[in-house]
Amino acid sequence: FRKSTLLNVIKKNANNFPEIEKQFMRWVFAGSKIPLAGLKNRRIAEFNLYKKAWLSQNNAFHSFTLTTS
Repeated sequence: FRKSTLLNVIKKNANNFPEIEKQFMRWVFAGSKIPLAGLKNRRIAEFNLYKKAWLSQNNAFHSFTLTTS
């Protein structure tokens, strides 16, 4: 994770939510090219948690739901 694109994107611009969301969703595969529903649900939850925490820390009041289907 320390060398991941996700971490680099966060370090570059911690509120670039569309790109951060995209990076979270890259981690939904387990040895195949087919995304696993359980991993997808987990990444959605992780992204929403990240965004909610960021918005809370920065006193921003916005919707924090994932847009990826």
